[in-house]
Amino acid sequence: MNAPPDTAPQADAPPSADAPPAADAMPAAAAYEGNTQRVGSGFAVMGGVGRDLLVFTGPGSRDELVTERVLPPGFREGPYPEEEVARKLRGFVESPSHPECRKVLGRGLLLLQAPAGSGATTTAFALLAQQYGCGGVVGLDPGENPAEWSPKEARGYLLQGLTQRAADALGEAGLMTLSGRLAEAGAWLVVTVGADVRLPQDADAWRVAHKAPALREVAAARLRVRAADGELTSAQLAECLEQLADPEPGEHLAGATVPVAVALAEELGDAAAAGRPAVTALENLRLGDERSAGATLEGARNNADRLALLVAVALLERQDRTVVASFAASIRPAIAARAAGATSATDDSGQPDFLGTPFERQLAAVGAELLPPRVTSAYRYRYVTQQVAFRGRYRADTLLRRLCLEHEGMLDVLWEALRALPYQPGVDLAAGRAIGRVLTAATGPGALRLLWPFATSDSRWQRRLAAYALGEVGQHPTLAGAAHDHLRYWSSLRNVNIRCTVAETCAGSLGLSRPAAALKLLDTVLGGEPPGDAGDRARLRNAVSFALGVLLGEKTNQGMVVGQVVRWLEEPDGSLRHSYAVHVVESLALTTFPGSHQPGRRKIRLADVLGDHPQQGMELVVAALGDPAAHDAVTRGMADIENDPALHRRAAFDSFFPALSKTAHGNRGVVRYLLARYRMRPSAAPEGNVS
Repeated sequence: MNAPPDTAPQADAPPSADAPPAADAMPAAAAYEGNTQRVGSGFAVMGGVGRDLLVFTGPGSRDELVTERVLPPGFREGPYPEEEVARKLRGFVESPSHPECRKVLGRGLLLLQAPAGSGATTTAFALLAQQYGCGGVVGLDPGENPAEWSPKEARGYLLQGLTQRAADALGEAGLMTLSGRLAEAGAWLVVTVGADVRLPQDADAWRVAHKAPALREVAAARLRVRAADGELTSAQLAECLEQLADPEPGEHLAGATVPVAVALAEELGDAAAAGRPAVTALENLRLGDERSAGATLEGARNNADRLALLVAVALLERQDRTVVASFAASIRPAIAARAAGATSATDDSGQPDFLGTPFERQLAAVGAELLPPRVTSAYRYRYVTQQVAFRGRYRADTLLRRLCLEHEGMLDVLWEALRALPYQPGVDLAAGRAIGRVLTAATGPGALRLLWPFATSDSRWQRRLAAYALGEVGQHPTLAGAAHDHLRYWSSLRNVNIRCTVAETCAGSLGLSRPAAALKLLDTVLGGEPPGDAGDRARLRNAVSFALGVLLGEKTNQGMVVGQVVRWLEEPDGSLRHSYAVHVVESLALTTFPGSHQPGRRKIRLADVLGDHPQQGMELVVAALGDPAAHDAVTRGMADIENDPALHRRAAFDSFFPALSKTAHGNRGVVRYLLARYRMRPSAAPEGNVS
């Protein structure tokens, strides 16, 4: 018995020919063919009730089975958490241009020009952290024009990826004005500039050409970090450092970038930890280059089985062997259909081969292997997995990019097979990130529209796949603006699934990188027409709650989130924003937000809001007390805080209550609460003051 197939709604589709058609319905499982029940929600049961049962969930419950891992952002618009900056600087190696950078930055402004992969961003973090500490670094919007920007406080600011348009505006007068504003605020600003961006000659006094650090030193520092983390013993570290000094690794690093040096260190460390020869480290790195990928694709050109498996491993690397094999089997017929006159498989004697090639030999033919089995509890219960991976670092990315972008029609085949794939734990994360990395190399205005079939799916795991892909695209400063523009368009559509996808995307690296922009997207999502179906309303509410729960996981965002809830609470009764704000207030006052059965990196209570953000907490309580829909819940929540000693202290209630009482004049909701409190606690009022 099977759940009904997932189909993608066609309403509100972008007016573009780039949007692919909806996938065909998923075929019923062969194991229960002819004995099928259609389950719209809940679950179906097969077998005698007195004995064993087979339970199959329908879409109503299966929809929640997704990966909710939150990936850290690569860059941020706003303060960087102290621990994140400290982690970025572990094993930092100063470049030859570092002293000159410090000298120029003493004037408050540094334009650090460097090619990609030279470690300029890490150098910028190090320069700012040396002056303001790891907790004093603030990221700016990649689209910011420095000539029109002003610092708000004495901190270190980082703008990654100056646009050519902004560079053209940096004349001598503008730079002098900006330096003056920085000096007045006691702030520093580092702007990383790509090698292809032309700076005016007036900017030479603030410009430094970044030189990459010695790559052997970078690799050695990375190995020492792994040893400090306990991943390598002292003997293994010494062995790796000795191997790093050999001529062959030096040849590999000649003309390379900092990420290549880090990858070499990782491979040497992995080889030492596994007891493998050091030569395998370089072999694995070479397997991921363009030449090796091209040879692999040529070798699979005339073999549908091999090509299907290659596609499956590239898209779902490090997923269990059963998931990879299932996907390869589902995509094989479509790949075979691409070749006219495809014949059945034969063995070396020319006879039909009905048994087929063993799975491990199939993997070896495409340069992949089975990793050792392991037990995981990442999905509701413990189970054994045996992951599949290529033997070359970055090989999956290189192969998938070339397959999708260089071979016409392969992307459509991949899309159809992926949409028909039954959900398996981790597929949304693995496939979403892999597709996102492909899209970062795609060109043209319609690249992100390729995600439309997944973003409009009724199945949450497919919407999560689109969210992970967009999050991956948004980690590139040059592409972040395009990703946000796309989400802004999607957030205003009527389709509830696409609006859920926008919220799911805000519940990840893209939302954490630009929390203010994420809240604006969520505001637009809730500003649309309310769904008529109760299930759609619950789905949308849960998606927004997931996003807010992720944002609340970082303290720097909490005041901003509470302020947004206050604004939603002030919307007209009956609106989607108002009803959702009432839901948030009730959760905060009576239990936690997000609720106990909803995902969230950190669940907060009303007492937490009052204690950590008194101003926003006061605004929230006053607005909620004045709202008939939220008044009773807040009154109960305030009573719980007052009567529970721990919550009383957490909310600093002794200082909060007098401040709240001062707002009573002209505020009927607060007056109503104070009168109700007085009736419940008559002894609390001093004698002679009863009126």
